[in-house]
Amino acid sequence: MVTHSCPSRAESPAAATLAASENGLYVSFALKDGRVVWSARPIPRVGLRPTAKAEDMPPGPTVGAPAPYPNREFRMKYQLVAWAIIPIAIALGGCTKRTPHDVFDLACGPGRLVLHEEYTQTFETSYVAFELRYIEGKTVRLVDTLKPRTSIYVGPTLDERFRSLRDGAEDPYPTFVNPAQFSPAEYVQIYQTLASNLATIDEAVARPRAPVEYFGEDRQPWLSSIRYTDYDGFRRVYQSPARHTDITVQPDGQVWLRRSEGRRFGEGRTLIGIVRGNQALLLPYNSRRAGGMSGENVYTQENVQRWKSARQRTIFDDFDVRIAQTEKEVDAALFKKP
Repeated sequence: MVTHSCPSRAESPAAATLAASENGLYVSFALKDGRVVWSARPIPRVGLRPTAKAEDMPPGPTVGAPAPYPNREFRMKYQLVAWAIIPIAIALGGCTKRTPHDVFDLACGPGRLVLHEEYTQTFETSYVAFELRYIEGKTVRLVDTLKPRTSIYVGPTLDERFRSLRDGAEDPYPTFVNPAQFSPAEYVQIYQTLASNLATIDEAVARPRAPVEYFGEDRQPWLSSIRYTDYDGFRRVYQSPARHTDITVQPDGQVWLRRSEGRRFGEGRTLIGIVRGNQALLLPYNSRRAGGMSGENVYTQENVQRWKSARQRTIFDDFDVRIAQTEKEVDAALFKKP
């Protein structure tokens, strides 16, 4: 097999394809390290019809002509279409564009407190992510990945030292500082830095950033509170021994049921309820949104107790579970502010 880099003008891909096919070669193209690479290999001639002979053929205009190359027309069309697709694939691959910004950079004790934004545009959509970082020398520690309008299903304790940065009941961008990553003294320093520079922070957040045409509310994180707790530590996963079914309580209180249907059908996840405090409200067992479960797949207390192993707990052990009468009851609880 012969491999070449992207052909020059003198030997264009289409010309190379045609010339190679005329010489009994099959040409294929691939994208490697940002370059188009094409390769040619001999086409097996097993099974080709031999050249027709005049004495063996009836009179006609094709007597004595070589038999046509098998599927040559189809192969030529396929190669030309494949070559036409390559620029499209390159263009789509280059459509993902990331625009990073440091929204603000504040002195904080021996280090700096930086809000980093990364705006990403793809061929289909766009999204933004914010990270609050603590930088000391060359050491960068993540304070929190901001989660707009999120909450935890249980209220803060005194040890979590919750502080609101703004007046009012709205909490659009809470910050959660993990005690495993920051000491109590560092937490206080972070809180004081945010609280004493709130006007500067708001000015920086409201300042348009590139790409300016996509600067909207989703790119203006108004920091609103701070809490000294591990957000992910509130996640609860109740898994069956066979790992074909599990129930997950997310930190914001959403309850998800996952069921594995094997390699053929994959797995499905269904939002089946909400947790607030120590109360869990789940969809009715016969709910269509629950996937029409029956038998041992239903999340009854008896079945869930059967799913768990001897050392595991279940959602019925950790929460006061109630099964709703209707789907609307669960919907109302899902949209109700904690």
